[in-house]
Amino acid sequence: RCVPDRRCDVLAPDCEAGESCYIVTSEGDTACLRAGDRATGEMCDEQADCAPAHFCAGLTLRTCVRICSLENTSLPCRVDDGSCVAYSHSPEGTGLCTVEQGRGG
Repeated sequence: RCVPDRRCDVLAPDCEAGESCYIVTSEGDTACLRAGDRATGEMCDEQADCAPAHFCAGLTLRTCVRICSLENTSLPCRVDDGSCVAYSHSPEGTGLCTVEQGRGG
């Protein structure tokens, strides 16, 4: 790359206009990338396909999921999005809204 990645905060991005902050490595590193527009539950191929404050998750079928705060209760998951769960690639203090599989009436 010609330009080094600019680290940022996925919950309070300080990126340039038209960009947002995305998780870009399995260690939770972040970078400002051109912002996508795909919403929660929509298919994605890469992080920047998703709208700001989302993560492109999955192994084969990848979808955009909301990034949440483990510490700030003003940034919770929506009821339909499940619970905030920390993953190895989640930056410190954050998680992904995760619906538990196998639970239902």
